Amino acid sequence: MHNCDSLCIFTIMQVSIKHSSSSFRKPPQIILYNYHDHKSFLRDIIEYLRKATYRFSLRKLANAAGFSTPNIFQQIIKGNRKLNDDGIARIAFLLQLNDNEKSFFNNLVKMGQAESHEEKNKFYKQMAGSPRYSVLNKDDKKVYQYYSHWYYPVIRELVTTASFCTDPAWIARRIAPPITAAEAAKAMRTLEKLGQLRRTEGGYEQLSPVVTTGETVSSVAVTNYHKAMIAKAGESLDRFPHTRRNISSLTFAASAETYSAIVKEVFALQQRIIDMLEKDKEPAEVFQLNFQVFPCTGQQSEEEIE
Repeated sequence: MHNCDSLCIFTIMQVSIKHSSSSFRKPPQIILYNYHDHKSFLRDIIEYLRKATYRFSLRKLANAAGFSTPNIFQQIIKGNRKLNDDGIARIAFLLQLNDNEKSFFNNLVKMGQAESHEEKNKFYKQMAGSPRYSVLNKDDKKVYQYYSHWYYPVIRELVTTASFCTDPAWIARRIAPPITAAEAAKAMRTLEKLGQLRRTEGGYEQLSPVVTTGETVSSVAVTNYHKAMIAKAGESLDRFPHTRRNISSLTFAASAETYSAIVKEVFALQQRIIDMLEKDKEPAEVFQLNFQVFPCTGQQSEEEIE
């Protein structure tokens, strides 16, 4: 057991248990499909091995995977090193992943390393196509579905208005810009399936007042929604007269401290608006309120500041 280089991880685990003390308690099983970030997955694997393996070291683990860089796992977990296809394959072999797990791990790594939102979307969809992932992450898939079309949240809110009609054609006409009756009908079925709406004698009612998201899935799904709604804000300049919209902007220079204070003020304003909406008993129309604060200049390097 002193030389781990030629042993796969699961063999290491089995042997380490034999060498461990009687007080050793095996931690919960690590399930690949529960992860949305490859760095967290590898971090948990390594933490498990530290506790379960006799004379464990990251150097030996790197050698076992066939990497020449002894601290490569540290670099990967810290986000300082990207994995290419060969590196992904080496780790998959080390972990003795089956074909389905190899495919999932490949997409997991590539989603985590993707530089564009479009790439993240692509690899998340491939991950979500895994039957095992679907079973273990039902809520995440619901979140992704909910934000997959910009008009799903709009229809969810439209249900609360006094004049709401269940006819898909009526719903389609009410959406701006209009959607098709088929899209409206599918949206209503999907919102029911996702547990967002429930059919009543008089029509529909909201079931879940708050839509929550997991960290990584939120990043992918909500970014889709934000991009769509920011685009709709631009379109509203031509679609609606100024009496039916309120669009303003402010370009400013600020310190990091002032920026943080402004973000807190925006959050506080959001909370006050939510309180107002909760007291509104007769909503008549659905609106979109976007909050954006973003840099228009790049950060200076330390050398430039000096």
